[in-house]
Amino acid sequence: MTEPTINSLLKKAESHALNSDWLNSIAALQQVLQLEPQHAAANFTLGTLLMETGSPAEAISYLRACILTTPDHEEASVSLAKALAQTNKFQEAERILTGITGNNPENRSAWNALSQILILQDNRISEAVQILAALVQTDPTDPDALYLMGKVYESVEDTNSALEMYHQILRHHPSEQRAQAALQGLGEPTTGITLPSVCFIGPPTFSTENRLGLPARELSGLGYPVSVHTSWDQSMVAPDIFVFSEPHSNPVFLEAFLQSKAAGKKAFVNLDLHYPSLTSNHPRYHESGPGNPEGIQALEHILDSADMLLTSSQALSDAYQKPGRPIQMFPPVWNPGNELWHKPPEKREKIHLGLIGSQLQKGDAEVLKGPVETLFDLNENLMLMVLEDFSLLDLFSGINEQRKLFLPAGRFEDYPYQLSHIDILLIPGGDSPIHQTRSDRPLLEAGIRRIPWVASPCPSFKDWHEGGILIEKPLDWLSTLENLIAGEELRSVLGEAGSRQAQSRTIRQSISRWQELIRSVL
Repeated sequence: MTEPTINSLLKKAESHALNSDWLNSIAALQQVLQLEPQHAAANFTLGTLLMETGSPAEAISYLRACILTTPDHEEASVSLAKALAQTNKFQEAERILTGITGNNPENRSAWNALSQILILQDNRISEAVQILAALVQTDPTDPDALYLMGKVYESVEDTNSALEMYHQILRHHPSEQRAQAALQGLGEPTTGITLPSVCFIGPPTFSTENRLGLPARELSGLGYPVSVHTSWDQSMVAPDIFVFSEPHSNPVFLEAFLQSKAAGKKAFVNLDLHYPSLTSNHPRYHESGPGNPEGIQALEHILDSADMLLTSSQALSDAYQKPGRPIQMFPPVWNPGNELWHKPPEKREKIHLGLIGSQLQKGDAEVLKGPVETLFDLNENLMLMVLEDFSLLDLFSGINEQRKLFLPAGRFEDYPYQLSHIDILLIPGGDSPIHQTRSDRPLLEAGIRRIPWVASPCPSFKDWHEGGILIEKPLDWLSTLENLIAGEELRSVLGEAGSRQAQSRTIRQSISRWQELIRSVL
């Protein structure tokens, strides 16, 4: 039997599962395993289905088979531990889970499973509570941790605390059936929980998409009434909270801010740059910088009136700091749900040195002209890749045009694909306020794609520090790049270090801060 037949059986199993036809889904997966006993996905899915349909003992062998062929499959290992626990094999289950959490402390499902196993052992409930408390503290929206904590409170007859846990779940996940059932069991109503509406407004820029678009989508998924706009009209005064990006950049946004405050609404302002310091060669100079003097003048009034200023770096917070002005720093985040972040780069024989126009002020890259052109003279295995700003190619006039590549700015969702064309990211910058107050977003994004970087120092880059090399002296660019180009292993080590660092900055991990901010002003 051929591969397409296996694929058709897998699709049939999926179709049956979507219709809750578990028996036929299991039968189709068993047929796959008769043809290919080591098929990892079939073993994992079958093991999971057997667990969910009340056959944990039978599930164990399939989950072990999956792990045998894919040892790094953490989800399968967590499922195996749960199946073992359901058959009272607590010691082996705990050993598996502590191994996962030891290698990957960010694996919340493993911590939740471990706490559940500890709860099942009467003398270890206090250990479970410590784990659950830490999970809830880092993410107050985690339904699994909140639910288990509620059950612990119920077990010690602390009904009020249990009710708070279940209500907290429904505030963030209104359709969560376990919490609804738990409240009904305690005689509590499950309706009437309302979340505040939030309106995000800003210009259609990459910064707005990143800073406001990601939390807007995540909050919407948690049940918040959310709207996102790049314009304004009178009907928008209805939301409870407004979040503005660059409200000084356009008279329409400024009027929207003033009207929202006049209507008694809460207004947050997000700023990603120190706009008063933008120079004439910065792409946002005329819209948001001193090229728009009325806007810059209005900015101070806006910041004095805002309920909260949100910045992307601590240095930027310090630059905007003023007595009595509420400021919170929300570092850049990313969305692992965009599959392009995970798509492997295209195979290529040459090494691409890359520059990204939106990450530079014109003039920043001049420090690279001599070192990069020297490297290209010495090494035929190099290409220069420029994203977003074609004029950057003109700076490197000593490099043959056939060795230069350009990709224009695209959609926000496509950016990970564009970034994948770079093998070593170059981020030059001087002592200007713009570079020194910038966020670590370029290093975060390079880390996600395992791209080593070489950059001029600034506070946020020093704090991040993983995945690349900071250049303290302009003369060090040449030797540093020579070593990195020649050292494939070094590039790999740096890329992996950056990737590990990036895993702590997903939008899902940070959305609890947005929720806390919203609750704090209502």
